[in-house]
Amino acid sequence: VTCTGIPLIRILLTIIINLILLLYYLTLTCCLLIEEKPRGTLRFFTTWPGYIGCRAILFVWGFYYIPRKFPKCGGSVCGAGCCMSDLTAPILIANHSSALTDFIILLAFHLPAFLAMKQVRSYPILGRLAAGIGCIFVDRENGKSGVTQQICDRADEYTPGWRDPRLAIFPEGTVTQAQNLCKYRSGAFTPGAPVQPICIKYTSRGQDLSTLNLSGGPSDIAVFLRLITNIWNWVELEYLPVYFPSEEEKENPRLYASNVQRVMADSLGFPYSDHTFEDMYLQGKVGETYYNQHVSHRISGLQLKKLTGMKLKMVSKLLIAFSKLDQLADAPAEIQRVNAKPSALPTDSPKTAQPSDEGILGERSAAEVPKAGDELAVAGPGLLNRLSFLALAQGMTFKSLSVADEVFDVVSRGGVVDVVGAAAGLGLLLGNLPSENQIRIAFEWDEKGLVSKSRARAVMEVLEEGEEKKSGDGVVDKLYENKTAVSINAIVQAANTSPVIGRAAEAYVEQKLPSRKASSEQKEAPRFGESTLANLKDLQKRAELVKEELSA
Repeated sequence: VTCTGIPLIRILLTIIINLILLLYYLTLTCCLLIEEKPRGTLRFFTTWPGYIGCRAILFVWGFYYIPRKFPKCGGSVCGAGCCMSDLTAPILIANHSSALTDFIILLAFHLPAFLAMKQVRSYPILGRLAAGIGCIFVDRENGKSGVTQQICDRADEYTPGWRDPRLAIFPEGTVTQAQNLCKYRSGAFTPGAPVQPICIKYTSRGQDLSTLNLSGGPSDIAVFLRLITNIWNWVELEYLPVYFPSEEEKENPRLYASNVQRVMADSLGFPYSDHTFEDMYLQGKVGETYYNQHVSHRISGLQLKKLTGMKLKMVSKLLIAFSKLDQLADAPAEIQRVNAKPSALPTDSPKTAQPSDEGILGERSAAEVPKAGDELAVAGPGLLNRLSFLALAQGMTFKSLSVADEVFDVVSRGGVVDVVGAAAGLGLLLGNLPSENQIRIAFEWDEKGLVSKSRARAVMEVLEEGEEKKSGDGVVDKLYENKTAVSINAIVQAANTSPVIGRAAEAYVEQKLPSRKASSEQKEAPRFGESTLANLKDLQKRAELVKEELSA
């Protein structure tokens, strides 16, 4: 039921409530009563107004009554008191389908800490308020490992009780559809601590409040207007039993995350997927069939973001352009070599013993990799020739064709690149290719995933004479002791403790790109004649690689 007579009143009341909270916390700030992670009586004064204010905002927005369902205990249903006293789990896990209300709902009942950007800490009032509820301030320049470490530290420091704030995390990593659970990321489960799953259910009696906008869906503003024009909005919280991980789950955060996702999906009645949000977004852009056949079996959407260093919107433009240029009619004679290794950065190489979320390469099954003799996989969709790659690279990065041509020689196999090789090429052009992948390019491995000792020596030769050169030779001798070849994954793992491997690989790749620093205005090399340039412009037009649109 909707009514157009109440939105302005609701907006006015929301502003008034926020002003009251602002004045209260401003007073505490002036008195210097708010400190990071306050405890005892001081925490009481900083948290309870937050509980009351957030619940008041929800009431104004039409959530007059929010039922909470608690797990059965000893044959009877626990009440609010029992649930609130069960504070053994330092981390709250919730599904995330509304950017507008999910945070406020959790704040209204738990006032947990969230993850916040480091810059928020320096804000005059908001910074002290965020510190007052115990938020973790994340320095994004340190990357994901810094976030994970802070989550582990918070879980270790947590003391069950109301004195310490619990940490609330949405493991999907972003707002997703209200009828589906995307793959849970493992950061919240890395500490191996118990978690409290909370299912946020927007019931059928209310309108859809999901703020996900994959393709043509309602905008955040439209969802907010829908929210404040509803006379009554419905939401229910279901608290599942605290999930205590097994020893196997503690050792494998991905398994832990997957099992919790499955339990929550069963409670919500939603299907769950191994696709990340990025996969779902990109699938909607290029079509389910194309994405599943020629992209997802090689690399995930999240890995494509890391490989190129691009934002998701630009990655989608990359895939759209790749699919439109993907018209390789005449495969080179050496195309059979591509069957086993379509790109310089395969996701089907031998797995490491304990794969990590930090890695770029995916966990794609070898059974899903195109097989020899599959004409569609070899010469059809899924591969770009040199000219198509040049059109893609120059259209996406605006670098000179000379640089793009050199990059193609680095990332191609058999005269073609697949989507992983194309993404790696763009990562090189933009200077964003992670060190792990530069190692995989420099140490050319065979179809069995092995790197010969002579190849390793050749890469290390780029190091200048001195201590670094001596260190590099020592690493090779240790790796290849009584061996003629080692796996590429062994070299990548060795680079974690011997940074000289990564430096050698980066220098080796840099040697192959003499025009790397050329500007986009550089005059093209003579080998690119007028007919080639004309063909490139036609290909870019077909791929919708319009400079004005990409720069917007």
